[in-house]
Amino acid sequence: MVSISLLCNMVRNWLVALLCFTGFNPFEIHAQSKIDFRNGFYHSQEGLAFAEKLTASLSFKQQLAQTLMVPAWSREALIDEPLDSAKFQKSLLFQIKTLGVGGIIFFQGNPLNELYQTNYYQQESAIPLLIGIDGEWGPAMRLTGMEKYPFQLTLGATRNRQLAFQMGLSMAEQCKRLGIHINFTPSVDVNIELNNPIIGFRSFGSNANEVSNIGSGLTEGIQTGGVLASAKHFPGHGDTKTDSHLDLPVVLKSKSEIEQVDLPPFIKQIKQGVASVMVAHLRIPSIDTSKLPCSISPYFVKQWLRQDLGFQGLIITDALNMKGVAKMGSPADVALLALKAGNDIILFPEDVSGFLDSAEKAKSKGEIDSVEIASRVIRLIATKYDLGLFNDRFVNPNNLLNDLEQIKTKFNNLYGQEVADESMIYCRHSNIDCDVKHSTFKPTFLQCGSQNDTLQLIVIGDSIPFRLPIQLQQFKLGTILTTLLPWNADSTRIDTTLGKLGNATRLFVGLDWPTWKLKSRAIPQPWIRFIIEERTGIIDSKQNKTTEVYLFSPNTNYYIHFGHQYALQPLLNVHNDCNIVIAHEYNQYTLNSALRMVFGKSHHYGANNIGLAHLQENWNAAQHTNLDDIDYPHGNSHGYDPDLHAVLDSMMREGLAKDMFPSAQLVVLKDGQIAANINVGSIKDMLGNEIQTTQDHVYDIASITKIAATTLAFMKQYENTKGFNLDAALGKTWPDLAVQNKSLSAVTFRELLTHQSGLPAFLPMQQKAMKLGAISVGCQLHETVSNTSSILPGENSNNETQFEISIGQCLEKRWSDSAWKWILANQPSNDKSYVYSDLNMILLAKWIEQKNPKLWREMVNGDFYRSIGMTNTGFKPLEHGISPNRIAPTLIDSLWPRGEVRGIVHDPSAMMLGGIAGNAGLFSTAIDMAKLMYILQNRGRSTKTGTFLLKPTTVDLFTKTQLGPTKKGYRGLGFDKPNGKEGNKANVFDGAPNSLFGHSGYTGTWAWCDPANGITFVFLSNRTYPTELNKKITQQGFRGELLKAVYERLDLVK
Repeated sequence: MVSISLLCNMVRNWLVALLCFTGFNPFEIHAQSKIDFRNGFYHSQEGLAFAEKLTASLSFKQQLAQTLMVPAWSREALIDEPLDSAKFQKSLLFQIKTLGVGGIIFFQGNPLNELYQTNYYQQESAIPLLIGIDGEWGPAMRLTGMEKYPFQLTLGATRNRQLAFQMGLSMAEQCKRLGIHINFTPSVDVNIELNNPIIGFRSFGSNANEVSNIGSGLTEGIQTGGVLASAKHFPGHGDTKTDSHLDLPVVLKSKSEIEQVDLPPFIKQIKQGVASVMVAHLRIPSIDTSKLPCSISPYFVKQWLRQDLGFQGLIITDALNMKGVAKMGSPADVALLALKAGNDIILFPEDVSGFLDSAEKAKSKGEIDSVEIASRVIRLIATKYDLGLFNDRFVNPNNLLNDLEQIKTKFNNLYGQEVADESMIYCRHSNIDCDVKHSTFKPTFLQCGSQNDTLQLIVIGDSIPFRLPIQLQQFKLGTILTTLLPWNADSTRIDTTLGKLGNATRLFVGLDWPTWKLKSRAIPQPWIRFIIEERTGIIDSKQNKTTEVYLFSPNTNYYIHFGHQYALQPLLNVHNDCNIVIAHEYNQYTLNSALRMVFGKSHHYGANNIGLAHLQENWNAAQHTNLDDIDYPHGNSHGYDPDLHAVLDSMMREGLAKDMFPSAQLVVLKDGQIAANINVGSIKDMLGNEIQTTQDHVYDIASITKIAATTLAFMKQYENTKGFNLDAALGKTWPDLAVQNKSLSAVTFRELLTHQSGLPAFLPMQQKAMKLGAISVGCQLHETVSNTSSILPGENSNNETQFEISIGQCLEKRWSDSAWKWILANQPSNDKSYVYSDLNMILLAKWIEQKNPKLWREMVNGDFYRSIGMTNTGFKPLEHGISPNRIAPTLIDSLWPRGEVRGIVHDPSAMMLGGIAGNAGLFSTAIDMAKLMYILQNRGRSTKTGTFLLKPTTVDLFTKTQLGPTKKGYRGLGFDKPNGKEGNKANVFDGAPNSLFGHSGYTGTWAWCDPANGITFVFLSNRTYPTELNKKITQQGFRGELLKAVYERLDLVK
């Protein structure tokens, strides 16, 4: 008697021999092609030719088996090979080894076991298996010990297609590492039914266009990463009240309604080139009167999807074990109906052997066209070929868990905080003003900024996360009184607890909220009562009186909901103001974002993406960030390219990938509206943790200081001085300079502003000081994260006698005096040709300082910038309360050495002058600089106040081209202008309009605006970190290409 094991080996060897006999050894394929998804899903000609010959060599039953994807669980690592014949024939191994099924879909388990089983089953299969997983938020949806990616609803609230792309790309990397070839995502169902028990948070939202946009981004990312995506659940499962796992949903809509609301995301996916479409278990009687679910209906599969919509990829049933379809007949009959309907892959058949027998009988009766079946198998095998599975189907298990963790950690570091920031939804329901789209409505922030204040923190959930009190410390609150209440608390307990609370500021935090099924669609009734009632009478037994408790009241109370929006439907009936932040899900990033929003420290606002009638979004962070001096209307009123943000985002990420800079910010305005607000890369905090770049990070803007501080202050002084003569010598109003250096005092203001003063470009002051014996000493002039318990100032640390050259390293102040003397000793050349020199602006700033000390002091202290809403701009940021964790480092300096340069000016001249100079030293964010540049674009007028910061005539004068003393030149007064040169000699970009003006910075920064075309452009980076030798950003003209892309997309240049 032949053993089962031997029989299995004989069968496998026979199949391999058959393949080799036809000239195709599946283990020795040399040339492999990759599927190209860029222009639609299609197979390589080589793959199709291979598949045709291989399919022709298979029997009809073997072909049928290739259409089956059977379930597997990896909870246990051990794979039994049953000795009992009856048990063996029910095993997965039998289905693979003997029946030759085409693929496996993995469900619950763990990564190591899943990979072990994958390699084992691939080894036992004659034809490579297609491995799938239903991992909508990554493999972690099914496999334990892995960190999940954001839910679809969270991603949808960002309205940021690039974030969806990056998430898809990262998920694909994890799938490939696990040997998974197809991920059954995205769910592009437009979730219209708020009480949908099975889709809900699995959808990107209730707007077809937004679902299309985010869904296409996720698909593109997944397939760019080399994994097949699957758009589901065709033709749309978003308008049902029935869970198809439990019963068959019936959709009572016309075809035209479905085409208008549900179908657009699928059409977008098909045009984009999605590899597969999964068909739903839905009954739609207005379209198909056969009473068959869509998944097994020839009309929906063959006619509508394959023929009418022209889909050429793989068509897949939803799982056939689901009750919505399983009740249509026996497991074998249901699978046979799925085959007849036209599906390429039959997912989760419950009776494989029965189906194969039934299908073979149906063929003999003429009910099945074997040629049509062969065409589907060719499609499947060509897919496997193009995925490279005939070349290498196995995956190396070494270091698997660490690799998976590193993939997710990389995504977290780069995009985790960005997803959280851009998905936060702020809403305030009020019977006075709740429609933020058509009103002046703005957020109300929780005011609790005094050390004497008391904050009542009320946590609703199972426990208090350890991160919550830690994160609250950053806001320097006073006393925090914490109360924990469970969601299932009854009214009496809630009454008693809330009744004991006083009138202090309250922060309610809802945690541990369920995501699945109807129980997740509304918070418990006792809590609903307290939220929706305007006030509740609480009996105080000790005082024997009734007090009124406001759960929500304007300005004093906030509720943060760490769960999806659907739970908040009862809040729509609230009668008084209630401030709500919807954080979607709980993690370290959403916690940080939510708290920052509550305390008014974040300008990010996500979008209400589920269509709750009264839950209006504030500003969409991707397009309409809250900038005080910039308009933020909704919609695309200017008609510019809606993909501009995506194009610039892609270019920014490409620059990051090419190591042009470790982090960067970009803000682009068109006519005062934000066209792009992009932050890429990461910045290490003081403890070495990688933090994803946000719009709140502060950068050393280097020589942009020349226009944002020095020229700006000079323009103010110019206006304040009647009859100011730009061609007058400095010495006329600066007598001390005439005494110290007569020839230097003869230099004019115009010569300094146009860099035609005859002064040298640079003085090597740092090197000179080192030669003269300057030695840095340890000091601590301010508190740092790494030493928060020290007494300030530290021992041997005195800011009256020392100045910092890096955190913890100081020089004696006599060296800054020496540096100034070295500058004063310079003799200007008689040649007044253009030479860009830092000394020009250093001298000009010194003149302003002695002429108008109050004005210069306001610039240095940041008072001037704060007055126009620039809260993150100023010199010496560490001395003005900006944490070093928020500041991008610019250098690891080995020359002095001063180590890592962070929060201290990078420029050596400005550093030697004590950190404040006319050529460099200003720190800012792209948002702050955009505010300033927009005012200049607007000819000095602030749209926020309606007042003029500068006179229009002053702005016009300083920003137009000046010829200077040599009657040559292209620069403005202090401002840089396009040099008019072509090709790589152009300082901005070839063909840049002369209406542009701005400046660049050595650390990799740019700030330009163009009044004629309504453009403001600010790019900040720390390209010099860790070394100044990284000059790719300049060598490749990256900033100019970014700005050029803006003009090209807006059709402003030829």
